[in-house]
Amino acid sequence: MHDKASPRKLADILESAWPRARDGRVPPPALLADWRRAAGSPVARRARPVCLKPDGVLVVAVVGSLWRQEITLAAPQLTEALARRGHPVTSLKVVQAATAPPAPPPPPEVELGPEDLARAQAAVASAGDPRLRAALERVVRAQLAAAKAAGLDDD
Repeated sequence: MHDKASPRKLADILESAWPRARDGRVPPPALLADWRRAAGSPVARRARPVCLKPDGVLVVAVVGSLWRQEITLAAPQLTEALARRGHPVTSLKVVQAATAPPAPPPPPEVELGPEDLARAQAAVASAGDPRLRAALERVVRAQLAAAKAAGLDDD
């Protein structure tokens, strides 16, 4: 018997609360990230994958009938984009959510390499004021990191 006063690992708690039969049903984080890329920001804010069935059907919850129709029409392109990224999605089932889906998890932190940092510094080198140059460099670094996270970097 487990002593309730002693700490337990989160993995152990989840293991006991989430039966193995449900494994594979919750879309993995990589699929959720690729969904955001494939669907685009406006759609991803209103439509969220909630379940990946064993037969490859991705259940997507949307807010409102207009978005349900929009996603249904875009389903072939979205399915193809996810499949190209290596996900076993064969089709979409679009369901209307009673409430807005939860906000997506934040994108993973991207570490910029020395060449990216040098690129950012070079981009703002002509700014005369040091405080302005530092602020602009932060903006350029953020843009480079966002492009890398989205897979849009030049590398």
